[in-house]
Amino acid sequence: MLKEDDASLRAFVNGVLKRDSIDFEAAKARISPETGLEGVEAVAPPPRSESDMLEAVISLHRPVLAVVNDKVDPDATSNGIDTEEAELTKIVRGSTEALDRVIRSVGRIDLPGDGSYPWIGTGWIIDSELGNDIIVTNAHVAKHFAERSGEGFAFSMLPFKSTRETPYVDFRHEGADTPARSFVISDVIYIANDIDAAFLRVKRQGSADGLSRPISLLSGSPKPGTPVATLGYPGADPGVYDVAAILRIFGNVFNTKRLSPGRFTGTDGLGLMHDCSTMPGSSGSILVDLSTGKALGLHYQGVPFKSNHAVPAAAIAKLIKDRPWAGESEARKNTPKASSGEGNRTMGDNNGDTKIQLAAGVVRIEIPLQITISLGTPVIVSGGQAGASTSVAGADQLALAASPAEAAKAVARQLADRADIVDVRYTYLYRDGLLTGDKGIVVRTMPDAPQDLSTLNLQVPANGVPLVVETADLASVARKLAPEAVEQPDSLEAAAKMAGYRRDLTSGRFALKPVKEHMQMTLHVSPEAGWRVLSRFFGPNDYNRITVGMYNFTAPHIIGAVKAGVQRRGSRMTMTLDRLASDSIGGTGVKEHDVAEETTLDDFARLAGDRFKWTPAALTGPNKLFFNAYHIKVAVLSQGDRDNKRFWLSSGNWASSNQAPFGDDRPVESLTWSDVQDYDRDWHAVVVNNTLATLFRNHLEQDYDDDLAAGREEAAGGQLPDLVVPDGYFVEAPRPKPRYTPFPPLELDEEIEVTPILTPDNYPEIVTPLIKNAKSRVLFINQSFDIKDDESSMPAHYIGLLKTLLNKQQEDGLDVRVIFRSGYGKERDIMRRAVEFGFDKDQIKFYGTCHTKGIVVDDELVLLGSQNWTGAGTKFNRDASLLVRHKKANEYFAKLFQHDWDNLATNRVATIHPGGSVKLASGEEALVAADGRRVALSDILDP
Repeated sequence: MLKEDDASLRAFVNGVLKRDSIDFEAAKARISPETGLEGVEAVAPPPRSESDMLEAVISLHRPVLAVVNDKVDPDATSNGIDTEEAELTKIVRGSTEALDRVIRSVGRIDLPGDGSYPWIGTGWIIDSELGNDIIVTNAHVAKHFAERSGEGFAFSMLPFKSTRETPYVDFRHEGADTPARSFVISDVIYIANDIDAAFLRVKRQGSADGLSRPISLLSGSPKPGTPVATLGYPGADPGVYDVAAILRIFGNVFNTKRLSPGRFTGTDGLGLMHDCSTMPGSSGSILVDLSTGKALGLHYQGVPFKSNHAVPAAAIAKLIKDRPWAGESEARKNTPKASSGEGNRTMGDNNGDTKIQLAAGVVRIEIPLQITISLGTPVIVSGGQAGASTSVAGADQLALAASPAEAAKAVARQLADRADIVDVRYTYLYRDGLLTGDKGIVVRTMPDAPQDLSTLNLQVPANGVPLVVETADLASVARKLAPEAVEQPDSLEAAAKMAGYRRDLTSGRFALKPVKEHMQMTLHVSPEAGWRVLSRFFGPNDYNRITVGMYNFTAPHIIGAVKAGVQRRGSRMTMTLDRLASDSIGGTGVKEHDVAEETTLDDFARLAGDRFKWTPAALTGPNKLFFNAYHIKVAVLSQGDRDNKRFWLSSGNWASSNQAPFGDDRPVESLTWSDVQDYDRDWHAVVVNNTLATLFRNHLEQDYDDDLAAGREEAAGGQLPDLVVPDGYFVEAPRPKPRYTPFPPLELDEEIEVTPILTPDNYPEIVTPLIKNAKSRVLFINQSFDIKDDESSMPAHYIGLLKTLLNKQQEDGLDVRVIFRSGYGKERDIMRRAVEFGFDKDQIKFYGTCHTKGIVVDDELVLLGSQNWTGAGTKFNRDASLLVRHKKANEYFAKLFQHDWDNLATNRVATIHPGGSVKLASGEEALVAADGRRVALSDILDP
């Protein structure tokens, strides 16, 4: 909070206290040092700000009621009921309908990572012309986490940290254990100087659902004595009060949503007066008229046993109408687009009495009184004469001088018709390959577009916002070239809900329960040990049933091992295969000798006849079972129908890139970086345990039956096109040769606890508490770390996973680091979006061969499997993982993570200058140039 506000509030309080002969220090001394608030942690609180002390209890006869499941519970108070309290409680009971319209729209403003103020006050969705995603709170609340930046506002830096505040509002935080309904605060629109009000914009989609309805403002002022209530989040600071009195009023329930009924008592020079009970945390609460459910005002402060005050609804409405944060907004609204080359123009409004003149750097508005606003000197960047530049329309000229975000939108409008522009965003900037804390306007172009800023003929924002040009990553280019072929993110939930996957987890055949038994387990990693252990898995002649669920099956050495098993007399094989992904074989890479799946399937059918059966996964049509991928990598070996010997589970496919062909003829310790550098890092497990092997076999066989049945009505799926890509997209930032150390397998033979995890069945349900309950470390490594610009385009379960990881990273003393896969330039925006979401850029790295999907938690738990961290990968596709509780397993993968963090991963991006165009290729088309490669679109877009 800013000091000038504290000074004015201090002067006001001192005057009141002096006038009424109240001694604050004497009042504080009345609180017994031995008396505390039961259930409140006995830790030293952060120093209380003076404005925190300006929340007040006015009367000891005002009840404070609980809110549970978005309903007021008039009985949930420990306050002694007297006549006045009983009357107010009766009024609340009769106001249920009005309050139901309000409760879901009032939330607590949380500041994750802020050690001084983990939460700061209350805010509520206001019905206004600004939009239905605006919350209003107090200026002194907003100033805790936001500050002026240029012509607008930005989130403040966290104390003693290199990251900024990442506020969000949770419309629950009830006394009962109800699920959160949280929404990211994306923007600070305005913090007023003259009244205690601020406007914040929030994301429209939150952790559970969309925003609730906005609250209407009450016009006019009620009569004194009118029943009203504050709805907010009173905290646990007794301040100057007797602790016993506070406990009687608030019932030893703090920091949660409470309704405090009282009465409107009139107006004075500080605004509306009321006597509802408030505490620190109530700042920003709505003062609601109980008869209508409309907002009478915005609570902001009070003097104990005298009066609480609220900003009148009329003052808030006037602030919205006047829009002091953008005095030119009315001009923008009434100004038609300028034609190219115009200099000065005068326009009248509909009544003919308002004149607006636009000149270079100046807007003059006559209403009829004249206001002149200086916009600074516009700078035209042009490849030729100034007259050759694009003239910016009047509305855009105003936007360019407003907030940086508005400036970015104005630039985007100017470039909207250019086919070589992918997008324009206000986001974080890179310097020397490293992400900085500075932000600017980033224009992302197609790879063959000029990188010279002057070629855009663009007006540089007059408020000095940096503007840079970058080549877009390959996935963004693909979306630009073939939008119809790329699933739009906002269709994810709808498409997934239409999927026909059903599995009765209450059945003993399918129950995904922890198994704590004696078992043999071989934990190992690729490139160094993937194939050497998998070859041993298939080696013994002790099985005649092979059951497989697989995404890709192309590696010739694995095909040979499986074929040997299928050829045995009496052997049978059942397999479900994705088959929508491209085989991505041939060329000159590590898959040069891989075999097309069609060839393998035909070969197996000839060898084994009806002893070999397979089906493609049902990923299209009315009965599709999964969203866009059968992404699992599991194989079970059995002897007959009951003796399920062992199973293999992995993050890596049966492709040469995931299972490098290093067998026992190449000892692990002999491998060097030059041997392994082009192969993927994957984590694998071979487990000898009948209970778990039977469980996975049951699920895989049911997958086969369900996919086969669904496939009979499956619609023809459109094959994703390939791209012809310039070599420049495959360049990584220069770095020293890694100090690579190969990791031999870890063999365990003892009692181990393992929890099986499948999507769509139970991944968020297991992984969310796994991360949330971490006490010392969360080491996260995944091929994907997908964060969208628009949070509403991510499903709620995935937002919950991201926020759980984010909240854990922001806890003091925890080691929470992230490694993801780079490639095709996508690491630039993944880093940006992660930081915009709130993650610490210094705790994130990437490398180009990271294909694993693992999480190491504390010193006993490790998760390994195939779920990508995307909305689909964590819920709607078919994937499998194991959660292993074992100290040695945890230590093995923790050491591996640290090795990769220190030696393979980086946070420095390469500059992309492909020097050629990306083209669509289909069928036998598109000859690949000498400096280009053919890339499957399915390899670019993570499932």
